[in-house]
Amino acid sequence: MIKAMALRPGDVCVFRTSPISSFSESATGRYAALKVLTVGDKIVYAVLDGIFTERPNLGQVAHSPVLRNKHFNFKDTPALHSTSSNWDIDLLDFAVLGNVGVAPTELALIPRFPSFGTWRTACSDAEGEWRWRHDQDAFKREVQLDRESREAKRRAERERYDERLKHLTWEALMAETLFTRWSPSPPFPPDNFTEALRLKFRDAMLELRGMGLKPSKKAARQVLHTLVNQINRLDAAHGQVIETEEREDVCAALGEFAFLARHPALIEDVDNWRTW
Repeated sequence: MIKAMALRPGDVCVFRTSPISSFSESATGRYAALKVLTVGDKIVYAVLDGIFTERPNLGQVAHSPVLRNKHFNFKDTPALHSTSSNWDIDLLDFAVLGNVGVAPTELALIPRFPSFGTWRTACSDAEGEWRWRHDQDAFKREVQLDRESREAKRRAERERYDERLKHLTWEALMAETLFTRWSPSPPFPPDNFTEALRLKFRDAMLELRGMGLKPSKKAARQVLHTLVNQINRLDAAHGQVIETEEREDVCAALGEFAFLARHPALIEDVDNWRTW
């Protein structure tokens, strides 16, 4: 397996694309390429335009332009992404074809466009754009089915969550381990981030519990505000690792804190405080 830290700026790499969702065909039979732009604590790469039915060679992709995403809500956005250099490369059949250097025009794109995620984001761009160009109707149907499936799961989770709140106490919450589903890493944050986050939550939990059955709104608000600021700093220090799923879990935990403090409306302030 190729290690991310072994990559160099200018490396052109190939990978086999994988299905967009569980409703897509199990194997795509397609290949795409990306170019590494910078290497450090984070690696920035650009997905290259072009899909192949067989693994391409360097000559076929060396001069390919950066892919422009236009599917769904994208508006001709360059497919640039960053990922942690400590994360394994989770793309199928990943290989380095060779090195062609990095153009100044490519480096100039970096300040504006890279999103942070796993290497699989490259596959989402390459396969998603190909499906949009060549198989758009079926692609839309699959995405809609996937959206409906996820919404049904969210509704079921919400019902379980509401039932959970009926029986929740500080003692029961303190007996739990927060964010247990954040494994493995990647795609979830590093273990040291998760452990540090749990400690911040536990400190806040102890402080709120010590305030009695119903602390003043001002006091509870201060504890939650301090906790969210700590999460902001922790997330920034680890390279903005709180993505959609993590955000949902953190907000749910904060909501439980506000509920147990008898001031559930305080959760509405979290969006004004958080940076993730």
